[in-house]
Amino acid sequence: MNRRIAKLLSQYAAVSKSDLKELKKWWNQLSWQERTVEKKRIEAELGLTEETPQESETPEE
Repeated sequence: MNRRIAKLLSQYAAVSKSDLKELKKWWNQLSWQERTVEKKRIEAELGLTEETPQESETPEE
């Protein structure tokens, strides 16, 4: 677990009133695909990411 994830989990633990130790255990049990999804979900819940459109709009001629 790198520092960025540790910081993210500690912020999430404070907001959600969860046990940080249990969150870290849970995080270590996830596969890399699940970690990617959960990281995005946690960042969105904490308001750390901006909403970006999935597709960029290109004008058609």
